[in-house]
Amino acid sequence: MKVIQIIDIEDCLSNVKSFDLLLSDEITKNFILNLGKKGYLQYYSDFPKPFFKIRLEGICDIKGVEGSKKLRVIFRNHSYIPLNFVIELINIF
Repeated sequence: MKVIQIIDIEDCLSNVKSFDLLLSDEITKNFILNLGKKGYLQYYSDFPKPFFKIRLEGICDIKGVEGSKKLRVIFRNHSYIPLNFVIELINIF
């Protein structure tokens, strides 16, 4: 799995910064569970489009849908310096 594009999302809140990460492959259950080991995972596999959210404490929230090729990364208080850290975590898979 590789991040192939980063899209800066304009937010209404001044203390929030979001990015969409476009991926080379579709998000799988295995990817979600492995990435979820890095933080607090909420995974709703019974939804028609299985949704997940991973909170990397003190860093960001990562949200997405199983089967999609897009993740949303949300940083609070403009602490988006670790975006490269998040990208490296994704590229491992």
